[in-house]
Amino acid sequence: MTDGRQFTPLMIAEPNRDAFEQMAERIESDVDKEGWDQPNRLFRINTHASPLAGMSALMVAEVPWPEAVARSHPIQALKMDLNAVLALPAKDLGLDQFVGLALATEGWMLSARVDDEAAVAEVNAISGRREVHKHPDRIEVRTVMLIAPGTQVQVLRQRGHAPDLVDVAADAGAVPDALRALFAAFVVRRLRVMAGLS
Repeated sequence: MTDGRQFTPLMIAEPNRDAFEQMAERIESDVDKEGWDQPNRLFRINTHASPLAGMSALMVAEVPWPEAVARSHPIQALKMDLNAVLALPAKDLGLDQFVGLALATEGWMLSARVDDEAAVAEVNAISGRREVHKHPDRIEVRTVMLIAPGTQVQVLRQRGHAPDLVDVAADAGAVPDALRALFAAFVVRRLRVMAGLS
């Protein structure tokens, strides 16, 4: 099981896109220090008041996942965690200052020039069949996806390379969809707690 450890807080003026990009890069950097071939890892992002005037702190805590969940496909892991979120008492979720979730996951990627329609179609077909791991030109990557209100951030690192902050569409695939669903479950639980309903 992951240990649920805390990360160094990020001091910010407000929780905006720039702050979430910095946090996603920091999470990826911390994960990278522990090497490759890691299981899926989920992180909860909270805000906390700071003694510095006009500042607050973005705090990240790893969500403890059983080994079987962490080693499963990221979509399955997120769906299993979604069920766990709905079942846990609100006091155990740390919802009072919750602002986002981040997922660190490893996998395979194929790339194609966006202006090469045939190559893009081939990559999409291979991805749709979930056969990227069999392709001779596959690239091993780690992705950190961060979801916060109105924000989706992604940091991508190819094995042996520096990380890149990449632009992603709001509907960028099944894994982001599953992460957004889990984020929405946290938000709903938070609203219910604030309303005294849960």
